Amino acid sequence: MIKLEKKKIGLIFVPLFFLMLAGVYFIYFSPIRFVGKYEASDDPDFSAYSELGSHDNNLFVLREGHNVYPDELLIFDISERSKPELISGTEFSPSLGGVRGMTIDGEYLFIVSITRGILVVDISRMQSPQLVSEYDWEQHGGYGSTLLVRDKIGYIRSVITDEAERDEQLYVLSLENPLAITVLSATREGGTPLSIENNYLYTAAMFDAQQSARRYLKILDVSDPGNPVVVKELFDVDSLTDAQIQGEKLYLSGGDGFLVADISDPANPLMLGKVEWVSDEIVVDKQYVYALHPWYVQVIDVSDANKPVIIDAERITQGRDFTLVDDYIYVVDWSDGLFVYKTNHATPSLYKRLSSYFYKIQEWFWSLWPE
Repeated sequence: MIKLEKKKIGLIFVPLFFLMLAGVYFIYFSPIRFVGKYEASDDPDFSAYSELGSHDNNLFVLREGHNVYPDELLIFDISERSKPELISGTEFSPSLGGVRGMTIDGEYLFIVSITRGILVVDISRMQSPQLVSEYDWEQHGGYGSTLLVRDKIGYIRSVITDEAERDEQLYVLSLENPLAITVLSATREGGTPLSIENNYLYTAAMFDAQQSARRYLKILDVSDPGNPVVVKELFDVDSLTDAQIQGEKLYLSGGDGFLVADISDPANPLMLGKVEWVSDEIVVDKQYVYALHPWYVQVIDVSDANKPVIIDAERITQGRDFTLVDDYIYVVDWSDGLFVYKTNHATPSLYKRLSSYFYKIQEWFWSLWPE
């Protein structure tokens, strides 16, 4: 009888032991793991965390006040990567009236506001950043994208809307003196600037004025900033949302999924692998691409460019923006604040082989819980 009881106990605990071992294995070798959080405001209904950027050991987060509280720029010290420490908060008045992006270049931070244009903030003193200039947006219509900066040149999309038509222009700006921004050129052959490498600008251009949400890839030669020239148009990604470059690979995300392209010839991308998934923004880091979806942060293994595969995902609620600093990912959630994740590049091949099945189980499990 005692032997029988021991056998029953063994039948219960042995499987539990192996399940626990498998759980530890997946947690330890997971490509992305939650490690910390900065708590949101006590009144999240009237503040929204919307934009994120990093510079040196500091993190910049824009919190919009919804016209009830003032918009605010929060600066964190991330010397200890997993524990952001708030060091300053700067309020903006009047309201920014909606933000299209935030970009950091050296000692200046550029905020694109729908109603106020390009705001230039001096961040040389993290404890007391100062708004030093506003570029007059009314001369060029409302800006509809973030400001992409490379080598003191800025690229931004301007949207012109009237009763007769809706159109857009790509503006190329000189940022040699951020306090006196000047226009180098403007063209309706551009689009939303996404990435730039080797004097080639990759943009998301709309099909026509009535289908602005459907965007395709356009490549411009900007070796002469005063005269951008379109060299290629690709329609492989419908509703293009982001494009990032690492080495000779171009990574694209959009309504048709996630794609990898070879750009050894920058003006003629060769499409390689694809994943059927939609994401808003992507960040590239070695053999992984991290993708931000409003409800997930996904990890895509691109070590084989012809066969990218999703190997992990972290559940979030309303992801708005994210950035990578060393081995840490920072994500701003619309109402829940700032989240910190640790990345892991030592994930073994066994994990990757099992992960596709495990990820499908995750998707099924999450589908049981309505948003």
